[in-house]
Amino acid sequence: MERWEKKECLQTGAAFYRQEHESQVIQKSSPIVWDKEYFIPQPELHPDVSHQRRYARRNEKTLYRTNCALTGKSIITCINPTQWYKIREFHERHSDKLDVMEYGREYDLSKTFTEQFDNLLRDTPHQSLQLSPHMKNCDYCNYWYHASDCYMCSTAAFSERCYYSHLPLRCYLDVDGYENTDCQYTYQCVFAQNCYACQQCYYSSDCKNSYFLLDCRNCEECFGCVNLSHKKFCFFNQQLEKKEYRYRVEEFLKKYTREELAQKFYELSLDIPRRSTRGMGNDAVTGDLNFNMSNCLYCFDMQDAKEMSNSRSWGIRSSDFSRSSIVWMSTRIYECMGQAQSDSCAFCVWCSDSYQVFYSRETMQSENCFGCYGLRHKKYCILNKQYTKQEYEELVPKIIAQMEEDWERGRFLNPSMSPFPYNDSCAYDRFPESKEAITDRGWKRIDHQYTTSTEPGYQPRKTHEYKDSNILQKEAISTPIVCEITQRPFRIIQQELDFYVKFDIPLPKKHPDQRYKERFSNWVNPRKLFERKCAKTGAAIVTSYDSSRPEIVWSTEAWDKEYLG
Repeated sequence: MERWEKKECLQTGAAFYRQEHESQVIQKSSPIVWDKEYFIPQPELHPDVSHQRRYARRNEKTLYRTNCALTGKSIITCINPTQWYKIREFHERHSDKLDVMEYGREYDLSKTFTEQFDNLLRDTPHQSLQLSPHMKNCDYCNYWYHASDCYMCSTAAFSERCYYSHLPLRCYLDVDGYENTDCQYTYQCVFAQNCYACQQCYYSSDCKNSYFLLDCRNCEECFGCVNLSHKKFCFFNQQLEKKEYRYRVEEFLKKYTREELAQKFYELSLDIPRRSTRGMGNDAVTGDLNFNMSNCLYCFDMQDAKEMSNSRSWGIRSSDFSRSSIVWMSTRIYECMGQAQSDSCAFCVWCSDSYQVFYSRETMQSENCFGCYGLRHKKYCILNKQYTKQEYEELVPKIIAQMEEDWERGRFLNPSMSPFPYNDSCAYDRFPESKEAITDRGWKRIDHQYTTSTEPGYQPRKTHEYKDSNILQKEAISTPIVCEITQRPFRIIQQELDFYVKFDIPLPKKHPDQRYKERFSNWVNPRKLFERKCAKTGAAIVTSYDSSRPEIVWSTEAWDKEYLG
């Protein structure tokens, strides 16, 4: 791993290394005014702290009901209505009813940038959900692009009929999934690629009609298997004949609950080596879950990208970016969250098709803007106020100098400026903090008063009983089920029930939030690298498995030699 200069994080005191690549990205993505580059300062915060700050400005799955500030219509929103933000329905994004330039204001050099930008965000109506105009019938989803007929999904892209899934990419009927790609008819899978009719399969690719797989490739009709390639009719890693395999599977599905099967599978997996990091087609890459990458340092969950560092979660077809998350077809990006088809931008949230935009949110098809919110097709704007090119280029250097004096420049916006309470944000999943720690830092927090029930609620029947009974189906979708863990009631929808019936899957007995929590905690490693020894060779390795964990971990070389030949 490339190391350049050791530093101490200003917030936590933890040691980290500045990297030469990161310094180069900073130069490339810095503001250019009067043909002069105003270089962003070198980072003073640990990459984990930067990651936490970015994800504190993203709420994917906690939704509320409120009224649109423009129309008065009842709407669904990801912004808690008690946070004093004006909220508009996302369909009104391109409406003539709202001109965000009306909320512009003169920049005041006697006040801090943070104070003025925060006031702009509080005064300007926010979009209820972060959905593009290409989303169809996805009103209970949040984030991303080109999806249709999805329900309670986050970050769905080019997908259709997905329910309760996080980041389904080019998927069809992916249910309760987590970051699956090119999958169809999949249930409770995690990081599956190009799988068909698979249930509870993890980190597996090109598999069909299988249950409980881990790190398997090109397998068909396999059950409870780990580290297999090009296999059929394997049962807990034992090769069987077709008839015997199908008999065993049928008996197990009758005899054990899904939770019992999951436990058996987990216990088996602990006896079989894991690859230290997962990925394919990489050149000079450190991190985990990277595919077709080159020259990338400490990166996670990335595809078809190059020249990156300290970035996590979904960088696709991009280059030259650092400390950023969810970057799509962009270049020269620094400290951004959700950047698409953009160039030379820094410290932005959910911006696209933009150039030389800084400290801005939801700014599209714009260039040379600083501290703006919700702009479309604009140039030379500051705090949503229009300037001439000359006025802009005279004022921006003064703002930069002021931010440097106030120690505001060179880092992502403080979580205190997020429209979301910290415990609603994605940061809370990855960096859980106590109530006291959140409030002591001046961040927002909300005490959720979830409805619970002491009554047993609806008791799901055997799945096959619903197949030809409209009466039983109506009963199932109209009567709340009470979560067996949290006692929170929830309902299933007709499309979800149709999926369970088609694939003979038992109706869930846990609330969707609990199911997500268990998938995340059981199968998603922290986006960090740890030093430990290869259990096969004794060689030093870096891996996303902490040395205190029970898994047997081999180096990628040893694992590939054993399981890929």
